[in-house]
Amino acid sequence: MSRRSGFSLLETLVATAVAAVLALIVFTLVRTIRDVREAQRGADEGPAAAATAAGLLARDLACSFPAEADEYKLWLTTTNVAGVASSSLRMTAYTRAPGEEDLAWAEPVRVEWRLIAGADGKPALARITRALSEPRASDAAVTNLVVAPVAVFEVRLTDAKETVSVWSPKERKALPVSAEIRIAPPGGEETPVVVKGITPAGAKVPRTRGKPAGL
Repeated sequence: MSRRSGFSLLETLVATAVAAVLALIVFTLVRTIRDVREAQRGADEGPAAAATAAGLLARDLACSFPAEADEYKLWLTTTNVAGVASSSLRMTAYTRAPGEEDLAWAEPVRVEWRLIAGADGKPALARITRALSEPRASDAAVTNLVVAPVAVFEVRLTDAKETVSVWSPKERKALPVSAEIRIAPPGGEETPVVVKGITPAGAKVPRTRGKPAGL
């Protein structure tokens, strides 16, 4: 009698099926661990990104200045993006290189903070800037997503009389003296940031390099 060598077709099929089941279990386990880690990282980064965005907006407000043309003055309105009611803020501010203290090297920019639809369709907080001085005045606006996704973006401005969520320079001749900023990712806690001393009365447009366009 000849001795059988190798595996039968049935044994091969059973071994293949077992290997496929084990591979599926391992794949599911790895994917679950990855999803948990990504969710945890998002939970950690969301509040941090919101706090960073609030600090950046606070700096923009602190560096804002009154312009003559209405187009370049500070405007605060309300809007709705993807079902999220939020603020929309425009202003003219000056930017400086890190560590640069001389305002002669400051650059005036038009800054806009508002929600836009992100790549996944969820609302994201964007900071949109456009240079106002030569030679970059003709450059296209630059859009940076600072918090994505975002659930809360609210700005309230205060003058000498009241705090409001809508600010129009056509209706308000006085300048805001402080602002309250609220930014939060989905499921995150709101951490209000209060900015005082913005655009103080009597402020002057800083002398900047280049030629301001339309200020």
